[in-house]
Amino acid sequence: MLLLYQIIVWVTVLGLSFYVFASWRWEEKTRKKLGVIRKIWYALFIVGAALAWTLHPYSLFDRWHHYVIVACVFVIIDAFIFLSAYIQRIGSSLFTIDTGHLIEQNDQVLGMQRNKLKAFFRLLKNDAINVYFGGQRAYITGVREILTKFAEKTEIEASVFPYMTQADKDHVLLHFRDRSAVGATLERQDVYYGDKEKLVYIPVILQGESHVIKLSSNERLTEFDALLFASLVAIYDLLSSGSEEDSENA
Repeated sequence: MLLLYQIIVWVTVLGLSFYVFASWRWEEKTRKKLGVIRKIWYALFIVGAALAWTLHPYSLFDRWHHYVIVACVFVIIDAFIFLSAYIQRIGSSLFTIDTGHLIEQNDQVLGMQRNKLKAFFRLLKNDAINVYFGGQRAYITGVREILTKFAEKTEIEASVFPYMTQADKDHVLLHFRDRSAVGATLERQDVYYGDKEKLVYIPVILQGESHVIKLSSNERLTEFDALLFASLVAIYDLLSSGSEEDSENA
């Protein structure tokens, strides 16, 4: 039995060593799986404690402090290795978490949003925005065109779908498992974020008819992206209304 525990300990040590190597070699992938790794780590403690209790039932009462010591060891290893905590000073502030990667991620997000905002500005300033006349179909064509232009500048795929009839709704919700939840979100005119936030559905009203703008990307999409595309629709609507008034006055 002692040999079994020794094997478990050394397997755990090897696993921790591999994690340290993986966090250096494949940092981003390891960071994304950190939540699962920590769950496995604490599950290992529970399995070990259950095994010890099964083999020695009275140890939970007679030697309960052994369980506490092992639990503390697991927590300390979790703090130092998985959470990258280090001792700052003895006192009120014992542990400090390394937040460097969080700051780096925030900088990346801010940089991406800044680039998208610049692309938005360049589109309005330099690109020709065609306003089509001839009813609903021409209007939708103009909306699709301006959204496509901006999508190409930001590496996002954008599509516009009607969302009026039941057939339209079934087509939009075809690939969703929980269609009722997604449909309820769109019916409330709320933006739906799906597929690990790499897919966005934006409900809009185009000349009195319900439509949905679908955005998809290899990168994470945020409310910032949804607002930019919704703003383009509003801008095109203003341009279309202004052009119609000018043509009527002429």
